[in-house]
Parts: sequence; C-alpha cells; structure tokens
Amino acid sequence: IMTSGIIVEQHIPNNNMDGIIGSTETLVTKVTSLNESTIPAEVKGQQEAMVKELAQVYKLAALMKDCCDKKDMENYKIHATELSAKLKEVSETYL
Repeated sequence: IMTSGIIVEQHIPNNNMDGIIGSTETLVTKVTSLNESTIPAEVKGQQEAMVKELAQVYKLAALMKDCCDKKDMENYKIHATELSAKLKEVSETYL
C-alpha cells in the first residue's frame, strides 16, 4: 500500500519519472510475491475472495508497468489511482 501511495501522492503530482519507474518496479515485485500462501491466517476463511482481489491487484500492477514502459502517463495515472484504491479496499476489508 505504501509504494502505491507514494506513486499516487508524490511521484505523479511531481512528474518524477525516475520515482515512477523505480517505484513501479518495486510495486510489481511486491505484488507478485503475494499469493495464497501469504494470506494471513486470520482471513483464511475468506481466501477465495481475497485471491480474486489479488488477481485484480496483479492486473493493475501489470498495466501500470506496461504503461510505464511505454511512457503512457495518462493511462498510468488511471491504473495507479485504481490500484491505490483497490489496495486500500483490500486492506480495510481483510486486514
């Protein structure tokens, strides 16, 4: 959540391309490390729902990386904002 927040709240408003590129790489690494085995024990009963949420998180992170690689900041901003909101929602719902 923190990396996504930094991208949306700091790097995008400041047009910090180095920060956007570096933070996007960090975000993708963190997101791809999330899987069923990393779901906290206290939400195992909601594992199926959380796996679906994680699939959306993976998709948005991949879209961000693709946009970043193409220097498509218009769509990058859209995906970054969606991902930030989705991560907050997942955190509030499950954690």
